[in-house]
Amino acid sequence: QALENSNGLSNVAIGNRAAQAAGNGDYNIAIGDYAGTNVGYGDDNVAIGRTTLSGLINGSENIAIGKSGVTNLTNGNHNITLGTDSGDLIEVGSGNILIGHATNVTSSTDINTIVIGSGSIGNGPNTTTIGNDTTTHTYLKGVTLTGTTFRMPNYTDVQTGSLSPSNGDMIYNTTVNKFVGYANGAWVELH
Repeated sequence: QALENSNGLSNVAIGNRAAQAAGNGDYNIAIGDYAGTNVGYGDDNVAIGRTTLSGLINGSENIAIGKSGVTNLTNGNHNITLGTDSGDLIEVGSGNILIGHATNVTSSTDINTIVIGSGSIGNGPNTTTIGNDTTTHTYLKGVTLTGTTFRMPNYTDVQTGSLSPSNGDMIYNTTVNKFVGYANGAWVELH
């Protein structure tokens, strides 16, 4: 039965045991069997999909769309997940955005982590990860601006030898402490 133990205001639940223990939480939406099952004191959460946000007890303004999304979150705010089985590691993290099937953070307490791409795993708090381990190219159109410095990948001579470079690739070689580029089939120092 949906909303079985709810004392909150304006909650909406559709599905077997959806928002069953909504407690005193207000303005929550749970659609799907066991969606938002334990939302006790959180407000303004949206759970769409079977078992989505099922562990949430005291978090607010979370949005999870897709079966089994963010099922272990107990106390976090402002998380957004879109994709089945996404965000399962988040327990008390806040401000995370995960888009794609089985996307995840690296720690149960990560904050402000953005992860995009099926099966992609974030790189810790306050980072953005686009693509999973099988992504071969990332295309960014237009001018790319950074609000801070740009850091090239760092490799030693030994590591550089194991790369499969293409003409135009650039790295920082930590053995010689120089920027190097791959041109005409060979690595050349740029300064």
